[in-house]
Amino acid sequence: MQNNLIDKKIVDQKLAACGISDMEDATIRDIVKVVNMVEAESGEKFIRMEMGVPGLAPSKIGIDAEIEALRAGCAQFYPMLEGHKEFKEEGSKFVKNFVDIDIKPEGIIPTVVTGSGQASLLDRLEHNFPGMFRQELMVTAFDVKYGKPNPEPYLMALEKGGLKPNEAIVIENAPLGVEAGHKAGIFTIAVNTGPLNGEILLNAGADLLFPSMQSLCESWEKLARLLH
Repeated sequence: MQNNLIDKKIVDQKLAACGISDMEDATIRDIVKVVNMVEAESGEKFIRMEMGVPGLAPSKIGIDAEIEALRAGCAQFYPMLEGHKEFKEEGSKFVKNFVDIDIKPEGIIPTVVTGSGQASLLDRLEHNFPGMFRQELMVTAFDVKYGKPNPEPYLMALEKGGLKPNEAIVIENAPLGVEAGHKAGIFTIAVNTGPLNGEILLNAGADLLFPSMQSLCESWEKLARLLH
């Protein structure tokens, strides 16, 4: 009995037309192209989950929360050009605690390595975290030939920042991203923000695993005591 929603022949034809022999080597743009072609021929609609956004109408709770944040004045505060003082100070402690390297706060440079190329996503980052991420150091889908789990995105980030692997830390929440960071030779921390079994992230190469972002934040001082 055939249980596939989409005729496999259609998928195979589109993969061949795009020159994709192995889906593990396909980039996000490759997959989107194949999906668009399969959707057009089969008539079956796909829910788009680009960066966790399914293309559905926003929920009321999200709309209300954004309105409340705007009323509270979150959009009126902009940092100095040298970045967020608190973030850099905590980042300096973070590096010392985890890898025992002394870095001055001003030497902490956060950046974004994403498989997305959506202008709306990058604009939203700047809107929500103004001045935190330098655009010239970002790595997006348009900067690389091979996406995660290939290490190219993180190797590109190191190149842009003029860094060595032991001068950076990767924080990821997806197995493909963890694998990419690990393959790039960078100390990689996995944060399980979804329903995944944590073993999947560890098996992908994570050096440390936390069950949530809150857990990561709360563990800094405790880890500092354990590591020293």
